[in-house]
Amino acid sequence: MTAKKIASARTLGSDLKKVDAHRIEKHEYAELPELTDDMLSRATINKGGRPKSDASKVLLSVRYSPEVVEYFRGTGAGWQARMDGVLKKHVAQHARHLVKEDSPAYGADDGVVPAKNAVEVRQRAASTLAQGRVVKKRTRS
Repeated sequence: MTAKKIASARTLGSDLKKVDAHRIEKHEYAELPELTDDMLSRATINKGGRPKSDASKVLLSVRYSPEVVEYFRGTGAGWQARMDGVLKKHVAQHARHLVKEDSPAYGADDGVVPAKNAVEVRQRAASTLAQGRVVKKRTRS
């Protein structure tokens, strides 16, 4: 991984104060080329910033134990994404024990609608978490 160098007046070989102080005069516009239809047809609009993700995240304020935060921060850049991955993995492994209160089977004999496969378990868990529904642990009888 290469570190980005911060540009300075010395590394640019330019007098930045002079460049910043320059104000474009009316006669300088004559030096600009005319915009043609061909130029405009090749133009792309760049709104900047990071592209929108299909899997959006929820902004949440939460408190963790100092040792948990210290551990993940100690893993380096991307520690929050790794923490998210650990939590997702935990939810996927334990989602089969969860049931939505407003699901049709809630309150039935065992209170759980069995999932057909692991993908459905993860989808149900993600849907429940994304919609902020109350989730209860399945009780074993």
